Amino acid sequence: MIRGVFGFYLPYDRDTPRTGFLQRSSDGTKTWSKGEPILKPGQYTTWPRRIRVLRDGRVVALMGVAPFPAGSQTRAQFSKVIQPMLAVSADHGKNWTGPISAVPKDQPDGWTEEFDIAELANGDLLAVFRRASDARRWQSVLKKAGKTWVAGKAGPSVLPHSGQPELLATREGPVLHVATNGVHWTDDAGKSWHKLNVPGAAYYPRSVQAKNGTVFIFGHLGGDDAYGSVDQSIVMDRFKLLK
Repeated sequence: MIRGVFGFYLPYDRDTPRTGFLQRSSDGTKTWSKGEPILKPGQYTTWPRRIRVLRDGRVVALMGVAPFPAGSQTRAQFSKVIQPMLAVSADHGKNWTGPISAVPKDQPDGWTEEFDIAELANGDLLAVFRRASDARRWQSVLKKAGKTWVAGKAGPSVLPHSGQPELLATREGPVLHVATNGVHWTDDAGKSWHKLNVPGAAYYPRSVQAKNGTVFIFGHLGGDDAYGSVDQSIVMDRFKLLK
């Protein structure tokens, strides 16, 4: 198992890189390996948000990237210039290539580290972004080009603003967008979105589909409230798509 960690949020652990890193577990998460930076900490500060596995077995790390050495900037400073980017691994996360920009060079401003991708049937990547200040999600398609992708122009979608985007490429074909304000689906790479007749998810949802077609969505109650101030718990929703 592999997990992404943001070392900037662990200031009292002096041995932790002040950037994004990965940890591995081979004993069912009982123990974790020492942190392995995804990109060179002397060149970048990274904030890993999602880890996705492609159909060809490669692993993609989705992260916000700022062109500063780790630990050299405050959170506010690097958040102003952060860019959504990808890093790709062909050996289960041991070595990485990138970063690969998820947005065009002529659209450099207004991004956050929060975005997600879904691999389409042709190998392109549908991307949905949370902007720093916008009432709606933005979206784009990254076109496959050999072993990498080229970012297409991003623009506002019909999806309303929410927290961290969550996409799920289903076994049936449609891509789901899961959010607190509803679950939507598309089968045309985001040209149109349609709302499912299911409740919105809990805060910052994560989703997975089982082999039998059941979609599981996990989120938590309590939002960003301090521990103990409200009811806080992890909850699960599940449903199946009907043809």
